[in-house]
Amino acid sequence: MIEFFKILFFSKLVLLTPGFVDIDNSADYFALNLNEPISAINSGASVQIDVTRMIQFDDKPDVIEIQKRADALFSDEVIEVVLVETDKTHVLSLKNGGASVNANSAILSLSGQDIPTGVDFKELKITSSIKLEKIKIYWKNFKK
Repeated sequence: MIEFFKILFFSKLVLLTPGFVDIDNSADYFALNLNEPISAINSGASVQIDVTRMIQFDDKPDVIEIQKRADALFSDEVIEVVLVETDKTHVLSLKNGGASVNANSAILSLSGQDIPTGVDFKELKITSSIKLEKIKIYWKNFKK
């Protein structure tokens, strides 16, 4: 019951990038230093990456076709996010079926196992095996 109230009152989806960013797959990693630390309400917290501008949407979008495009482009282990605390790191990896699409958008959800709660993360390090263009990065601090 306590977790329900935490989610009800403290859950949030935070935009971490003020605008669109590109992540070059030839770099070691893309570092995102946070002005304010992020933390998890429960172990289901995740990094959400809006890849809508990387997926081709038709005038009359077919959601199944869009899902196929997203799955082909973002297969298993394409993207990895490392959450950096002061002196520890916690790894979140894209899991199979991580793309969520609708007629207007495509979002990747990167989550790990048992994200620690009560830990302030100050930096994200993102690596990708493909170039990510015009993406936005969010932090979702819970899972229902």
